[in-house]
Order: sequence, then C-alpha cells, then structure tokens
Amino acid sequence: WFTKVITLSFLLIFVGEVSCVDIPCIFQNDVFGRYVCGIAQQIQPLTSPNDPIVITTQHNVGRTDNNVQGVLASFNPKFVFFPTNLFTVFPNLIYVIFQITGITTMTTNAFANCANLQNITLNFNGFPTLPASFASTCTNVRFLNLDINGIVSVDRNAFAGLTNLQSISLARNNFTSLDPATFVNTPNLRTLDVSRGFLISIDTALFSTLSNLVTLNFATNPITTLPALVFGSTASLTSISFQNNLINFVDRNLFVNNPTIGSSTTPINLQNNVCVNTL
Repeated sequence: WFTKVITLSFLLIFVGEVSCVDIPCIFQNDVFGRYVCGIAQQIQPLTSPNDPIVITTQHNVGRTDNNVQGVLASFNPKFVFFPTNLFTVFPNLIYVIFQITGITTMTTNAFANCANLQNITLNFNGFPTLPASFASTCTNVRFLNLDINGIVSVDRNAFAGLTNLQSISLARNNFTSLDPATFVNTPNLRTLDVSRGFLISIDTALFSTLSNLVTLNFATNPITTLPALVFGSTASLTSISFQNNLINFVDRNLFVNNPTIGSSTTPINLQNNVCVNTL
C-alpha cells in the first residue's frame, strides 16, 4: 500500500508540471465572412511544436472552437515552432497565415490532423529546412505559400501527401538546387513560383510529373542552362518565365516533346540573360 501511494504521488507531481502556452485570440469575421482567430502577442514562447496551447479569449456570442475557419498571426516572434496542436483546438480550419512569427524550425508532421485545411501561408519566417512530410496529413491543401523564409534545403519528400496542391510558391528563398523528385507528389500542380532565389540548375526530371502545370516562374535566379526535355511532360503550360537569370545555353531538344513552347501560344521569357545559345 505504501509503494502505491509513492507511485501515485509521483504521477501527480509529473502531470502538474506540464505547462500550457496561453494564446490570446482576437475573434472576428474576415472579408469573406469566415470566423477567424487573429493571434495577438502571446507572453510565453513555444518550447516544442507539441506544446499544449490554450486559447485565453472568449468567443463571440454563439460561436465555439468548431466555428473557427482561419488563424492569422503576424509580428509575433515567440512561436519558434509551428504549434501542431492548433488543429486540435480548431478542428475545422481551412486556412492559416503565419507571417513574421519567429518560426525557426519546421518539423516533420508540423501540420497534423488538418484534413480540412486548404491554404497554408508561411512568409517572412526563418526556418532553413523544409523537412519531409511537414504537412502530409493536409490532403486537401490547394495553395501553399512559403515565400521569404530563408530556406536553404527542401527535402525531396517535403510535399508528400499533398496530392491536391494547385499552387506552390517558394520565391525569395536561399536553396541552390531542388531534387528531381521534389514535385513527384503534386501531380495536380498548376502554378509553380521559384523566382528571386539562388537556384543554380534544373534537373531534366524536375517537372516530369507536372502534366497539369500552367504557369512556371523561375525568374531572377543564377540558372545557367536549360537542359534537354525539361518541359517534355508539361503540355498544359501557357506561361514560362526564366528572365533575369544567367542562362547562356539552351539545349536544342528543349522543345522536342512540347513544340508549342516558345511559340505565340506558350511564350518563354528569356529576357535579361547572359547570351542565349541553342546547340
């Protein structure tokens, strides 16, 4: 009996030491009439992506956590991690916007239990790595904006599970290469923006699974070469921009499998490159 009491006391002490992160919300309707939480400055920083969070603000009359469809956080430097438990508190979120929030680490499965989510915007943060499967359970996400995060590495399986993605923006980041399989999990992608970065080269297979791609923007990078057949599987393309690069060589087989590219129906913008030669 004495041993059981000691064990129970230990458990009670352990549970009592678990702390929650208080997050105040400003509840309001957005321009589309959706009920959203605008996160005000929280006092406590997150120490882990799995920290329990508690919303400390009362809802508007007649509303509950289940009614919240969007979360917006800006100029809030104490997050460090994306709060994974956000989707437990607000199970019906369809969009999240985190801008200038101090996120310096993006973890695998940072976005979890997010089946209703359609739009992810993470801008002006500071996480250098986009890991594998960071949002693989968000299977209904259509739009993903990861501009200006200082990303230097994109895992080849970063977009695993995101088969319904229609738009990805990775503009103004710092990676110099992309694995050929980076977009293999996004067959429905229509818009891809990797402009204003530091990309040096493009693998021939990078777009091989993107048969629905319509708009491609790789402007303002230090790319030097467009390899053969890189557009071979992109029959739906109508807009291509590689302006303001360092391209000095375009392989003559670039257009073999897609002869409309470079024509009036699918122009390719190569303005302000070094000196484009076709061999």
